[in-house]
Amino acid sequence: MTPQQKADHLQAKHGERFAKMMIEAEKLSQLPRNIDSRANRLYEIIEEISVMVEPMAACKNGCAHCCHQAVIISSWEAERIAKFTRKKINDIPHYDPFSNTREEMVEKYTGVPCPFLSDKACSIYEVRPTSCRLHWSLADDDTACDIINRPGDRVPYFNLAGLSMTAGFLFISANCNFGDIREFFGEC
Repeated sequence: MTPQQKADHLQAKHGERFAKMMIEAEKLSQLPRNIDSRANRLYEIIEEISVMVEPMAACKNGCAHCCHQAVIISSWEAERIAKFTRKKINDIPHYDPFSNTREEMVEKYTGVPCPFLSDKACSIYEVRPTSCRLHWSLADDDTACDIINRPGDRVPYFNLAGLSMTAGFLFISANCNFGDIREFFGEC
């Protein structure tokens, strides 16, 4: 099955549920509740979608190609990771998603391993940031994701850009700062 056929299959099988979850996720940034309850609910929605997407994805335990790319996180996510790992957060960087380009971050961090990558496994999987939770390749295998040995290859991702934007707005509305995970934690 091609990546497009996989995406079409997921949409046909789960499209109605995806749409309902997207509507709920979009409303989260407008709710008066604190950021913790809203972000945790967003993570629950993402996890529910992940369960549906995972059987079609090339992503498997032990594949760590995506752990060598830029990972923009919010200060809320950094605080959650710090609490889980008991690691100190560096001075919180200020990445302005409206003026800094994603391309700058991609160029700076492509090929640099995540500080929480340990033996080809995520040591913070339970509290991994939104961008990691939304990263699902629909390629046949993990070689398409090998950005070090195959730079510039296009990876056929399952399009969850709407959830990524929703998460961004949620964290922006909570006055979070943003930066790459390496800026928050450096070498671990």
